[in-house]
Amino acid sequence: MTVGYRRGLEQDDTRRNWADDAPRPVAWSAWYPCAQGGTGQPLARQIFEPGDVRVDAPLAGGGPFPVVLMSHGTGGAPEGTGWLAREIARAGYVVIGPHHHGNTTSESYRP
Repeated sequence: MTVGYRRGLEQDDTRRNWADDAPRPVAWSAWYPCAQGGTGQPLARQIFEPGDVRVDAPLAGGGPFPVVLMSHGTGGAPEGTGWLAREIARAGYVVIGPHHHGNTTSESYRP
């Protein structure tokens, strides 16, 4: 099964970011089942081979799909465990990996 991949950024207007100069960012990455051979660009190679993952491919029909929330732990980013997220999505799940504000490679570290 081909897997789709998408990133997003929301804002939590009820909380401030760690620098206290803007709303708290809520960034996420998601892997999900998409139609076989799904449209979209292949995901660029990362630390681990991403496999057949298509950026912004449409969600496969036949849902609803169960959701798995997957934490990358301290530091890092969800894409570091993309190899695992891809396999879970291939099994029919939507995998959402939050970027932990202040403790991720996509922004300055805030201990």
